[in-house]
Amino acid sequence: MTGPVGTEENMGGTTQRLWFAPIRDFLTIGAVDPNAATLPLSVTVAVDHVFKTGKKFNVMYVTMDSGQLDDELQGDRDGKSFKTKMKGFHPGMTAAVVGAMNQFKNDKMLCLIELPDGSIRQIGSEQFYAEIMPKFSTGTNSGSRRGFEFEIESMSPRPYIYTGAISVTPAP
Repeated sequence: MTGPVGTEENMGGTTQRLWFAPIRDFLTIGAVDPNAATLPLSVTVAVDHVFKTGKKFNVMYVTMDSGQLDDELQGDRDGKSFKTKMKGFHPGMTAAVVGAMNQFKNDKMLCLIELPDGSIRQIGSEQFYAEIMPKFSTGTNSGSRRGFEFEIESMSPRPYIYTGAISVTPAP
């Protein structure tokens, strides 16, 4: 692993969008190749996720400079894994926003998070789904913002980088 040479982009945070879908909407969920021969391939999901008929990824706007993704090591010696968390903010209180919050409270999800360099991190898998935990606030009259803060969380044996297709039109 070498250090930066000055030509790469290394901006922190996330972009202003993410994709999510309930686990039940997938026909098949891509996975890391268990025989991956290199370190990069050992964390890369290169197989497209396939949706059931009429299902797709939903896109969610994330307020600029509110998105942050963290991978935390957890577990005891000889039994470590990762807890991946993404925090962000989505503005507003439309019926669609409140409906999404209602869906998120108990649903099992798979989420794709876009980073500023264009790479996509996956939170959730067939074995360990993601949970989206929203918290709504009206803010105050004199300041603050109205909308919902959210945290996406999942546990996994490794962090995931997704390089497959992102289907945003319903599957035939």
